[in-house]
Amino acid sequence: MEDEFVHLFNTMKMGTTVWSPLFGGVLTGKYLNEIPKGSRLSEHANRFQSNEYIANKKEWDEKLVKLRKLSEQLGFTLPELALAWVIRNTDVSTCIVGARQPDQYKENLNALNLLPLYTNKLEQEIENILSNEPTGNYDWRERSEIKNRRKFLINLL
Repeated sequence: MEDEFVHLFNTMKMGTTVWSPLFGGVLTGKYLNEIPKGSRLSEHANRFQSNEYIANKKEWDEKLVKLRKLSEQLGFTLPELALAWVIRNTDVSTCIVGARQPDQYKENLNALNLLPLYTNKLEQEIENILSNEPTGNYDWRERSEIKNRRKFLINLL
C-alpha cells in the first residue's frame, strides 16, 4: 500500500481500488504444478506479477499450499480466501476481479460468504503465512509512526 494514500484513507474517508486481487491467477493455485497453456501467466509472462511469481516460485508455492489448507479448513477455496482478505481491508473500497468464466464469477462472489467467519485470528494466520503486512514508517502530516495499515472491522460484524 502506498504510504501517500494513508492521509486520504483516514481523513477523506476514501479507499483504494485493488486490481488483480488474485495476483494474475497465482492465488488460485493453478500454477502450483505447471503453467497451463492459455492461462494469463503463459500469455503474459513478461508482466511484473508473472516475473515476481516465477522468480520466487518455490517460496510462493509453499505459501500457497499453506493458504489453500487454511481455506479448506474454513470450507472455502483459495481464491475465495484471497478475495476475502482483500475486501476485508478497510482501506479497500473497490476490488476488480478478472474472471473469464461464469463459474469464476460465482466463486469470486462466494468470498462474501467468508466475511462473517473472518476473525482477527484468521487475519493473523494469513499474516504468519504471507509476512507481507503493509506498513508505513511515518505519517508526515500527523508527525507520528504508523504501526499498521491493515485495519479490520471484526467488532462491527
